[in-house]
Amino acid sequence: MGVSCSRGAGPGTPERKAARVDWSERRLCGAQAGQLAAAVEDNPRLDTLLLSWTGLGGDPALLAALTAAVRPHATLHTLVLSGNGIADVGCLAEMVRGNGSLTYLNLGGNCIDAEGCEALLTALQGNAVLTTLALGGNRIAAASPDGLLRSIGGNAALQVLDLQRNPIDPAVLDVLEAWFAARGGQPALPPAPPPPGPASPYAGASTPPPASAPHAPLDQEQLQLSFGSEGSGGGAAAAAASPLL
Repeated sequence: MGVSCSRGAGPGTPERKAARVDWSERRLCGAQAGQLAAAVEDNPRLDTLLLSWTGLGGDPALLAALTAAVRPHATLHTLVLSGNGIADVGCLAEMVRGNGSLTYLNLGGNCIDAEGCEALLTALQGNAVLTTLALGGNRIAAASPDGLLRSIGGNAALQVLDLQRNPIDPAVLDVLEAWFAARGGQPALPPAPPPPGPASPYAGASTPPPASAPHAPLDQEQLQLSFGSEGSGGGAAAAAASPLL
């Protein structure tokens, strides 16, 4: 299967690139970091990117490449990175601080602790657009609401903070919910709503997919082509329909 290098009208031009890409349950590797970053950067139509259970947390270079590409992106509104074993949120915090388009970020089912949660909330002080941050099913064991409230205090945009299925004292959750309600009447801790549009059944899951779920690696050609066709989901038929370049 060849990859067209044409920049003219037709497959691979910006108007034909996929607005929604679902790579959930497909294992990525560090060797694909450059391709992944380029695919995000070169797609001006990308609105939704689902990358649950892709192994991002096991490869710092891969996660860093993705977040660096997302940070300046102008059209990406929904990013789901659940179930990836992410513990270090440094590059995610930088992404959140510098991005002006994301409204929904799902980091559920990772290994983020209270310090990581506070780092993400602190980064949100420089973000005026993110309305939903899902952190359910992590390792956030805050004993006091003080650090969380200090971290989030400068943000006026966040409406939904999902901290369910974390070992947090219920009294802390009560304080956070009251704080959210006092400033806008929006419940603080409901389950985060699913991203818009059809999604993988495991896209927001905080538990592993069943053993029968597909978890095949993406080869180089699939990775390059899956951004090239409207409605692409990373499958071979979609990849064959329209190349990226």
